Amino acid sequence: ADTANKSIAVLTAEDLASVSGSGTYYIYQDIDLEGFDWKGISDFSGTLLAYNHSVIKNMSSDDCGLFRKLSSGAKIKNIHLENANIKTNTKMLGGLVSYIPASSSNVEITDCSVNGMVSTTYEGKSTMNYCGGIAGIVAAKNCVISGCSSAAYVGGVLGEGGIVGLNYGKINDCA
Repeated sequence: ADTANKSIAVLTAEDLASVSGSGTYYIYQDIDLEGFDWKGISDFSGTLLAYNHSVIKNMSSDDCGLFRKLSSGAKIKNIHLENANIKTNTKMLGGLVSYIPASSSNVEITDCSVNGMVSTTYEGKSTMNYCGGIAGIVAAKNCVISGCSSAAYVGGVLGEGGIVGLNYGKINDCA
């Protein structure tokens, strides 16, 4: 379905898994992903906002974080992953987003947090083997990550960071 310029409520794990495209999505309550086979949101260029201190709990994945890739215009605000358990063998991994390519512009990640574990064991030949609590690789120079925090255990083979594994964007007021 075309979600451009539409506001969509996200209330369940199934609703969260169907987030796509360029729509505007609002999380209104806690979402528990325990037992849910999380495969990640890819090529997202819309807006995802959480209200009333809503959190995404118990996200477990052997594939990727909440987002695989953010595209131009993506806005992620007030998203909190609690008790994340992300253990993969992929070359880019972040608790919130694995990859923001250089071609993406005007991407904003604001007031988000991740706690739990974000870890990759990828040992193949790649210059993109990075792992971060919020993002794995931010190649977009005009991406802004602000007001975010990570209390996640972050483990990787080449490079890891509490907020971002490899960053070319701007990081402000993060811990």
